Amino acid sequence: MDPIQLRRSRNGASIVFVHGILSGPVSAWKNQSGTFWPRLVSDDVDLTNFGVYLYAYRADALSGSYSLEDAVDAMRDYLRLDGVLDDDPNHLLIFVCHSMGGILARRYVVANQLELVERKTKLALFLVASPSLGTQYANFVAAVAPLYNAQLDVLRFSETNQWLNTLDRDFLNLKEGRKLLISGRELVEDQFMAHRSLLRFKQIVPPWTGAKYFGNPIKIPGSDHITIAKPSGPLDLQHRLLVDFVKTLSQEVAQPRSRRTRNGTESDAIVVDWGKLMGEGDEKVVPPPDRRNWLGVAATIGITLVLVILVWLLYHPKLGTVAIRFENTTGQPVQVSDQAEYYISAPGTPGMNKRVDSGVLRLVDTGSDDAGGSLEIPSGMMREVKARFVNEDKVMQYYERGDFYVQLIFSARPRPISAEFNFDQKTFEPGLNFTIVPRPYTDLPAELISSARVVFAVGPSFLASQNDLAHHLGVSGIMVSGFVQFAGQPSVATCTLIYYNDADQPLADAIKTDLNLKLSTPLKIVKGSGVSARRGVIDIFLDNVGVKQ
Repeated sequence: MDPIQLRRSRNGASIVFVHGILSGPVSAWKNQSGTFWPRLVSDDVDLTNFGVYLYAYRADALSGSYSLEDAVDAMRDYLRLDGVLDDDPNHLLIFVCHSMGGILARRYVVANQLELVERKTKLALFLVASPSLGTQYANFVAAVAPLYNAQLDVLRFSETNQWLNTLDRDFLNLKEGRKLLISGRELVEDQFMAHRSLLRFKQIVPPWTGAKYFGNPIKIPGSDHITIAKPSGPLDLQHRLLVDFVKTLSQEVAQPRSRRTRNGTESDAIVVDWGKLMGEGDEKVVPPPDRRNWLGVAATIGITLVLVILVWLLYHPKLGTVAIRFENTTGQPVQVSDQAEYYISAPGTPGMNKRVDSGVLRLVDTGSDDAGGSLEIPSGMMREVKARFVNEDKVMQYYERGDFYVQLIFSARPRPISAEFNFDQKTFEPGLNFTIVPRPYTDLPAELISSARVVFAVGPSFLASQNDLAHHLGVSGIMVSGFVQFAGQPSVATCTLIYYNDADQPLADAIKTDLNLKLSTPLKIVKGSGVSARRGVIDIFLDNVGVKQ
């Protein structure tokens, strides 16, 4: 595809989009939703006077010996022939460059500096994940690419890359020498393209090489090296930053002026067939006729193999080690064993599913010197460890489906710990959380629990639902006989539990422990005197008290 002029300038300023390697003038800027960044710029009401130009050059896997210098020479001629740089002085040229496009634009500026100085051209570079000193991933791609690619040589990151190091030095000298007015802004990506748990790599263009020339780089949240150049709409951060950058520069250029042809009439506006442009996409580059057929076949096989590997890395789920966080809220130390039993259940209602498999999940780094590698969690503390399924290959069939459940049961003191989770990547990748809560009624005799009769006396400023408290105790088998009102005292918190028989003290302690998980103010226990009450009667007075969120 040849370069395309989407709109001629009416104010002496043009925005030139320059794509990167292994990309094209459409695919580089087109979001999967169909949004096309150059069109967002063309449609923006604040940028109607700016020319918009879509530069294109050979950057595919079969570009062979077509080098970046060739692309720079072509850019110089295209910008002149298409009238992007007109005869007016003080022209403003704004390059929006993705990846290697930034290297191409900087080389164009350095190589044509004498002409640009003579024309008094003002320059601006909006660099989108563009490396200043290359990228180590170019080394990887070059190693697996089936054919020689001169552009990948330019992108290789190494101290011996003299071409790129020289360009870096020359551009900095030109910028700091102030012979040309050069301004800019740099955006950097947030994450690597592939699955982070599989490829332990940082960004393709890390901040230290993608943010060097203009200070205050902006990291686009959630973006990778590809999506950073493909905003989904006008509210995306990268587009808003570009519009703000261009509007700031527009204060330094001339007022809108009409463009005249040789006969003195105003030139016609360019009509862009967006549907045709977006539908055709980047034209395929056909190898020269003198290339042998076997070379094309080898290239196709090699590229297909690379794509298959990348797709597998991106979408193939892998368990590996699992992060598990234990939080102890019981008020006493908890000792957890170094392994758990797991039970995988078929899809259905959680807790009532049919078990289809079982096995062992083992902690792999408890950090404990104790025998057996058990994990001690002090009261009020959280511990994070790593774990691994003993027979991972066996459970992968359920994990990949993503609609099974897994129950984990750890042996622990004073009592076992268990929880059920969705057995899928979304749940396991961030890690599993076990909150160890008190179970105050576990050691009480069943007849003591069944004999309990609790009455709540609530004041006028009680800040919670009565039914909520009744339900909270009811799930443990504690019967709430009712609620009564008492006068209370303004602005005085009342949170007291009263029991009347010595035999009920264990029950009172258990209810206190249970309700303290719910109430914002701790309960105080008092033994009532001078009152005759049968066994199991508990009165609780609450006012100016709320519940925990």
